[in-house]
Amino acid sequence: MANNVAATPGSGVTFATDDVAGVHYPRIKLDLGAEDATNPVSTAVDVAAGASDPLFAAGVVHDAALTALTPADGDYTQMRVDGQGALWTRRPPVVVVSVTPTLDTSIYASGDSLHTTVLSFANAVRVTGGAGYVDKLVVVDKDLQSIAGELWLFSASVTPAAANAAHSISDADAALCVGVIPFGPYYASALNSVSVSKDIRLPFTVAATTLFGILVTRGTPTYTASGLVVSLQIAQS
Repeated sequence: MANNVAATPGSGVTFATDDVAGVHYPRIKLDLGAEDATNPVSTAVDVAAGASDPLFAAGVVHDAALTALTPADGDYTQMRVDGQGALWTRRPPVVVVSVTPTLDTSIYASGDSLHTTVLSFANAVRVTGGAGYVDKLVVVDKDLQSIAGELWLFSASVTPAAANAAHSISDADAALCVGVIPFGPYYASALNSVSVSKDIRLPFTVAATTLFGILVTRGTPTYTASGLVVSLQIAQS
């Protein structure tokens, strides 16, 4: 069937339609002209924009200070731009999560696990099963032992060897390892020392929201029970 329908308002006129299963739907060309004027919505590509160009602008909101939104979660809202018209965007949040393990107070051997209970870096990601990047590791040594070591990281909880025993994990736990970060050298003050490992960019995904870890020494330090503080800087996806 032909798409168009003929009408006769005194003389023959043809209306543009689209025939869909025998039903005619009118074809309409958008026009933004004022009354008694026409301004069709049609602009050639690669032509400089002009004040009278017949285009639809995106419905963004000018919000120079990026104020808080009033709609509830799940409501529709508009994109916002700053005072220069640039669209507001936000980088993924960066968090710092610190843990103080309980250490054995006897001298360690190289290769020993430093603690019996697995380290828990809680809320390492924002949602269950989320992902992120470890960007930096900071180890504060309150006992000024300044011994190099490693932080083994896992996507779910694992079982370390006992503190002051040779580092050993099961095959199942090894499969959960997302990376190993070495630390050392240390930078010493009169009372303590600090090791900083930066620009790591270690990607990880966790089973819930917690990243887990095991500290392994590569020397023979002697610590007090709370002699180390371990901090991770994490860029959350």
